[in-house]
Amino acid sequence: MRLRADDTDLDLDPADGGRITSLRLHGTQVLGGAGERTFQYGCFVMAPYAGRVRDGRFDYDGLPRTLPLTLGRHAGHGTVLEQPWRVDDRGPSWALLSCDLGPSWPWSGTVAHRVELAHDSLRLTLRMQSEEDTFPAMLGWHPWFRRRLCDGGAGAEIDLRAASMAQRDAAGIPTGRRVTPPDPPWDDAFTDVAWPISLTWPGRLQIEIDSDCPWAVVYNEDPRAVCVEPQTGPPDQFNATPRLVGPAEPLTAWSTWRWRAGPTEDVDRTQDDPTEEGQAGYSGARSGYMRR
Repeated sequence: MRLRADDTDLDLDPADGGRITSLRLHGTQVLGGAGERTFQYGCFVMAPYAGRVRDGRFDYDGLPRTLPLTLGRHAGHGTVLEQPWRVDDRGPSWALLSCDLGPSWPWSGTVAHRVELAHDSLRLTLRMQSEEDTFPAMLGWHPWFRRRLCDGGAGAEIDLRAASMAQRDAAGIPTGRRVTPPDPPWDDAFTDVAWPISLTWPGRLQIEIDSDCPWAVVYNEDPRAVCVEPQTGPPDQFNATPRLVGPAEPLTAWSTWRWRAGPTEDVDRTQDDPTEEGQAGYSGARSGYMRR
């Protein structure tokens, strides 16, 4: 399903977890990936949890709960990225999709995703609703951006301003302690974020990612792609201080991407499939990073 706004277009695949599979800005593909597994490409919604849940286990209301182990020995990235989504409404440049939280989640509920494309921006809005019971919940987005927009081109630079981040253990899961952010590379959850976080491909393009989410996970350890993931909480929040959702208390989040283009004469405009093996921008040395 394609959305268009002037010379910018976006592809949504309701059958593939409702994900955004392609975003072309003035003909330039910016979404990519690091593989073909469901959590390794495009831009997908994370719900009703984001990141890892340790051992796929947490306690709620006095009872132990278990989740499918999708990231090694841990649960990861929610239950809706592998489920088909419904298209509830749409126009030429916008769409409203929804999805049930699925049989692997202990409670019944739904999440709705509104996607609105303009020639210079993308507005994403999530709303999660419980149908009956109160339960812990998180929301987030997991976009994979191409590290390089053309073969041999400059790598993406990340401008991140955050006062603290979650200390993680050997399993990559927060310990509950907050620390001062180190220099990159990162695979970390940051809070006290001064939005927006910007991605810059020097001389080509800049995307600023804004959000009302209090957390952002930033990943730039792969030579093929980088991720900036707005989230309503840190990984494994269910085992710390979970946010609750009820029939009269939905959980909402928004993220807006704004872009400015530079000279693009050398940008490879032929890569329409962000999961294609050997896509331009997936090779070369690790790019530099920038943090203020």
